[in-house]
Amino acid sequence: MAAGSMARMAVWALVALGAASVKLVGEKDEDAQGGEPPAADGAPIVSWVAPGQGGNAPEDGGFGRCADPSWTADDEKECLATYQAVQCAILEGAHLDAQNETRYYLENLWLPTNYLGGVKQDKALTKWGDIPPDIGVCTDTVIRSLRNAGIDLQWLVYRDMKKDQGKPKAKQSYPWGSFKKKVADPNIDHRRCPNLEAFLKLHALSLTTGTGPEHLDTWQAGDIVYWDLMTGRFHIGIVSDQVGPSGLPMVFHNFPSPGYSCEEDVLDGFLVAGHYRFPAPGAEVPLVPVPGAG
Repeated sequence: MAAGSMARMAVWALVALGAASVKLVGEKDEDAQGGEPPAADGAPIVSWVAPGQGGNAPEDGGFGRCADPSWTADDEKECLATYQAVQCAILEGAHLDAQNETRYYLENLWLPTNYLGGVKQDKALTKWGDIPPDIGVCTDTVIRSLRNAGIDLQWLVYRDMKKDQGKPKAKQSYPWGSFKKKVADPNIDHRRCPNLEAFLKLHALSLTTGTGPEHLDTWQAGDIVYWDLMTGRFHIGIVSDQVGPSGLPMVFHNFPSPGYSCEEDVLDGFLVAGHYRFPAPGAEVPLVPVPGAG
């Protein structure tokens, strides 16, 4: 990711810090191998009413509205604008990834996350670490898109899985058996579709998987779509703000065909198994400091 994108990460993170709708909670920049992350600061979370779920939906058909009865119209307008700003930053990140035409990494081997902002580092990073920026798979498109909004799935998934790994098998949330592993690995865990699906089921707003006319208004730019390829493999992408010839929203993704990250009319091209909005409206999302920033 270019230096300009790294700067945007910090900008969007600061924007989101002022929101009551999507609250990014600061964390200490401690080593990922250390103890448990600090708890949230206890600030109240403002509930969010999504379109079609009651409340007063915005006239422009946007993402929804903050549902705090004590707020003024200006408060609600600011809340909506900030939430939309986060979604727009995710969308911008997807656009940047498509513009780069990131080559699909067919080899799909384990790689250390030893790149930061497109620059190779001396060691693998557990926060904001990336693989070489000119290659990627579908999960990398999602990871890089959310990082443009100041959200680091690498650390969030790793932190989750570290907590999950010590639980009895029946109570684990992540598919450890799928990869025959018992210990979290920050280099690869966030880059595996089933792990991202588990994370989204736990922390994102889950929405309809239907793509018929009656469901189209629930597909918003910046949403995450999760597909089942019916081959034992899965796929993931970011919903675009453009409508394709099919009449459905286009999607940013990286797939063996055409072999690079792009924006395509493929929402119905595979079996839609999941539709998520992350951050979930009203949720707290830890703000993970960029190494060396500030």
